[in-house]
Amino acid sequence: MRIKKRYANSGYLIPIYSGNKKGIEMGFNWLFAIVAGGFILFLAIYAAGRLVNSGSIVGNTLNAKNFVNILETWEAGLAAGVKPPELQFRTDTNLYFGCSAELELPFGKQTVSASDIMFNDRTSEIGYSVAIRSKYIFTENQLRGKRFYPFSVGFFMPFHIADLIIFSDRDYCFYDAPAQLQNDLQQLQLNNVLFPNKTTACEGVRVCFSNNAECDIVVSTSGKYVIKEDVKMYYYGNLIYAAIFSSPEIYECNVKRLMNKLNQLGPIYLDKIEIIKRKNCESNVAPKLNQLITGAETLSSSADLAILAKVSEDIDSINEGADPGCKLYKNQEKNEY
Repeated sequence: MRIKKRYANSGYLIPIYSGNKKGIEMGFNWLFAIVAGGFILFLAIYAAGRLVNSGSIVGNTLNAKNFVNILETWEAGLAAGVKPPELQFRTDTNLYFGCSAELELPFGKQTVSASDIMFNDRTSEIGYSVAIRSKYIFTENQLRGKRFYPFSVGFFMPFHIADLIIFSDRDYCFYDAPAQLQNDLQQLQLNNVLFPNKTTACEGVRVCFSNNAECDIVVSTSGKYVIKEDVKMYYYGNLIYAAIFSSPEIYECNVKRLMNKLNQLGPIYLDKIEIIKRKNCESNVAPKLNQLITGAETLSSSADLAILAKVSEDIDSINEGADPGCKLYKNQEKNEY
């Protein structure tokens, strides 16, 4: 028998079954089916989401790994100044860079991870970080886009230390750049570095070689420093490019990594001094070289580069004046900006 009962404070009538166990059993079965079905549907949706996220992580990790593999092909000839081909992904991509000068000594390491940019500007799950141990990539902490612009120059102090790989994702507008620097960059035929005059509009990061409140980056060639994000980064030689295109964190970390490598190369050249002495080559380079090694070992920030630069130039002068068979290394043409 079914009795209708009106709940207090309610305008709804619901059936109350009395004396009919089959009706009660049927109602419970339906309720259980609905709850169980909903739970199964939830698990299916959750599992599908986890599967999609897992696929994104794997794909983005492969993107980062492929990026590192491409870097390995850029080894030869970079010291002379080379423009590698532009790097292009199939979809808009975020690249995230990290750096440590203390981990995995003596050289430290960098890391890169990636994530796709999906519809509605959403970002997929970030892939796992991939280590970069033998390269020195100067860039922002995060790059975004489908196309990225690399170039590379050598770093000498005073002998060749490493090749600097510069990475960027946007246009840069250089105002009042020194003639030599402008000429060197134009020879690389960089598609994202422009040299407009003061009256020409340029949509990009404004890099000024004179004090200008409207500039995003200010370069002082007399003080040998670059001001970016209110941080002063000191440079020597081709590190001027690294400071312009890098975030301060990546720049300072890689400068320390370069000094770590100098510490490893220095003793090799000290051994070479002993070898060339057998050719009756007398040289007073060793004390200066020991001073350079000690300075590199104790470097705390790029501000210490000014002291090392003076020692490096002294070594270069001594080596330049040595007889051809007594040179410690082949002198390279240095760019002074």
